[in-house]
Amino acid sequence: MDTESIVGFQRDIFLNLHHIVFSKYTVKIMSEKIASIIGSTGMIGIYLQEQLLQDNYFDTVRVLVRRPQEKTNEKLEVKLINFDDAESVKIALEGSDTIFSCIGTTQRNVKGDKELYRKIDFEIPANTARWGKEIGCKKWVMITSVNANPASSTFYLKLKG
Repeated sequence: MDTESIVGFQRDIFLNLHHIVFSKYTVKIMSEKIASIIGSTGMIGIYLQEQLLQDNYFDTVRVLVRRPQEKTNEKLEVKLINFDDAESVKIALEGSDTIFSCIGTTQRNVKGDKELYRKIDFEIPANTARWGKEIGCKKWVMITSVNANPASSTFYLKLKG
């Protein structure tokens, strides 16, 4: 074998080894994409959950729920939590790339209790956004209401704004 062939052979081995090492390194540094949803059992949340499960962008769709929910898809991860417990919410959100907030209630469900309404529609999403930021989540998406406005004279639209 001449010198040129040996050098070419060594170069090919180096490039192949480099590719293998680089590929292994790439696999290790690439993390799976995780979407977390609060409010996944409501009208909008159910639809969003289905869309995210069908889409290939996220590897895992994590739902944070107050009541047990059946796991219907291998991409689905169900976390039973208490939204009043900051640490359990942070643990459930750990590793999330994007948090989607679809949580909300109705006057009928809270029987006119404005304090409870505010807790569900404002405090839980606000706390989740803050806690998500604390654990390093980069994106938080809020799904609210048409005409939401913090300056509205209507309780609902003011709360949603």
